[in-house]
Amino acid sequence: MALVSVEAGGKVPLMMYKSLRCLQNPRKFAVFSLLCSKRKVTTKDAEALTNQPLGYINDTLRELDELKLVKFEGQSSPLTIDGRKLVREGDMEESFKCYSLTEHGLMIDSLCKSYDSDKPLANFGGTLDPKRVVESFAKLQKDELAIMLNRFRDMYLLGAALISIYYQKHESANSDWLSQCLDGRLSKDEVEKFLAEYTGPEGLVVARLPERSSIDTALMRLAELIAGKDRVTKWLSRASYSLTPEGKRIAVTLADEFYPANLGVNEEYLRPEKIEADDGILGRAIVERIAVLGTFVGISTYVWWDFLHKLRITPSDSTGIVVDGVASILAIFGWVFYVPFRIPNLLTRIAYWRRLQNERSQH
Repeated sequence: MALVSVEAGGKVPLMMYKSLRCLQNPRKFAVFSLLCSKRKVTTKDAEALTNQPLGYINDTLRELDELKLVKFEGQSSPLTIDGRKLVREGDMEESFKCYSLTEHGLMIDSLCKSYDSDKPLANFGGTLDPKRVVESFAKLQKDELAIMLNRFRDMYLLGAALISIYYQKHESANSDWLSQCLDGRLSKDEVEKFLAEYTGPEGLVVARLPERSSIDTALMRLAELIAGKDRVTKWLSRASYSLTPEGKRIAVTLADEFYPANLGVNEEYLRPEKIEADDGILGRAIVERIAVLGTFVGISTYVWWDFLHKLRITPSDSTGIVVDGVASILAIFGWVFYVPFRIPNLLTRIAYWRRLQNERSQH
């Protein structure tokens, strides 16, 4: 088995590095693999099942114990049939050193079996069992646990922030808008403080002063006169964020694997047409909206025509006139409150679809 090759410089914890370095020795790895399969063995069991000298077995198990891959459990008679067959009369009263596999050893074994160098982070999917992880929390100090949980939270929020920026118009958003995208889990000021750690040319986002239109500027001046400059400044975003090439690469990867909602993003604040395009359903969404609007227009036209027709031709049909009159009023409400919001969304989707088609034809 090919083991993970690590550099001593230190992207992995020292204990993991030493463990993997030890297990690069095939004979030592054979002893370790036996522990992984049996969970607990004596030195005599290891001698019988690995065909290695008892002295070498003892030295190897002591080294694995120092690396916390195995744990010394005391003296025991052999635990396997093969080990018992090797026992000679008078062998330390048929009692030998007994070792069991540790949690660290189990984690290293799982990593060695499943490691894929092309997808390094994916290797932890099978090893980070939630039950084992939570149980290990009980062994941490309170401050260590707080740091770990905060890092988990930051990782989740960073992914949500990157994908939120990616799904904005011009792939840019100010801190207040990002706070809304994150469903209020971070305030405007907390977003700015959080993203400051990842800002810069070599980071994941680039921060700029927000661009404000002349109307926004005039309204801001009016608000300053009414509420005061300091108060208005607290309300406004101090930064607008866009993605660096590395940040965009990560955001695109996240978008390929997750729906924004899976990362806790409120999709009401994202561009729906871009999400639909990435999901491959933009064309279908356009057709469906055209069909719905066309059906509404057709029904409205028929209701109005039938209402006017009955008024002229059959004014005695009071029931039909009342029904058509109510339907006509409902149709008017639809044209006032439904159509004006749906048409811009449809036109936006069509424009974005045409833009994608032009980009594809150019390539």
